[in-house]
Amino acid sequence: MYLLFTEFYKMNELQQRFSDFLEKLLAKAEELTNEVKMTIQETYDSDTDAYKRNFFNFKNGIEGQYRGIIKKAEDVFESQIKPKYLMTFEQSLQSSMQKKKEEFEWFVDLLENWKMKVEKFEELAFKDLKEKSVADDLNEILAEYEKVKDKFFCKNCGGKLELKEYYFISTYITCPFCKTQNIFNPSTKMRELELTVRDLAEEKASDLEKNYETVNSAGYFSAKEIFFAYFIYRATVYLEQIAIVPVFTETNKKIFFKELNDFVLYEFELENLASNKRLYEEILEYFSEVQQKANLENRKMKNLAIEYFEKIGNGKISDFDKYIFELKKDYY
Repeated sequence: MYLLFTEFYKMNELQQRFSDFLEKLLAKAEELTNEVKMTIQETYDSDTDAYKRNFFNFKNGIEGQYRGIIKKAEDVFESQIKPKYLMTFEQSLQSSMQKKKEEFEWFVDLLENWKMKVEKFEELAFKDLKEKSVADDLNEILAEYEKVKDKFFCKNCGGKLELKEYYFISTYITCPFCKTQNIFNPSTKMRELELTVRDLAEEKASDLEKNYETVNSAGYFSAKEIFFAYFIYRATVYLEQIAIVPVFTETNKKIFFKELNDFVLYEFELENLASNKRLYEEILEYFSEVQQKANLENRKMKNLAIEYFEKIGNGKISDFDKYIFELKKDYY
């Protein structure tokens, strides 16, 4: 009887000690959360780096502290709780085994529930942070450009110089009055326009990217369907880019066509899609069929497809005119 009472007392004492230990760690997590909430927005806003590298280093450090708190609890559980019960299981009679298991499960449940509380505090620490979207960055860049271009004057005669397009690299601008060449130097933020526009376009096309990845990895879609899914995804990115900054039209079109050629090389192991007449015809025919079903009803995208197929197939495919004629038809 005395032995049972002693074991019961020790059990209660161990439970209390471990519970108290977790409560102290939880208090540290709560304190950390309160500190982070007071400083996180200021830390984010004060980081002038375009990619917020200093902020994300700060955030990673905070996340590491939460992981450290959890690890302390797990280490104590692994070194002081778990070994005790593993040894007890081996020594216990069958009749007392169930009780020992229940005691051990109590500690496991306590730890898991406690972890959820710590993770909740971590979530709360970052919950109110207002991060800039790619669209916000783009608007800031364009607003800055509007201010700068209205204050650009000739260094020689003082005449106001007109910037007819967006320059994201240093560019010579000739004064129409005195013919002096002036250097327009865009700011660091303005130089990031191309990347910012691309990020925004990729963001808007994210669903199409997922669709392409699904089609490509499924294992049962044909080559023409895979190419079509990739084309629609990358064409959407391109069209989004030039809709925001039209000056990128020709440069980004070259990039888009190169992406398609690289895809053909990687996916189909062909240096040029037209080098496989059968595959080229299948893909072009599929584009025409899809268009008839109104799935290629964006005229800009349709024209982009026509231009690409003409670029790589004209003069190389015997029935080229027949297939391209079908694609050029209007069904809407």
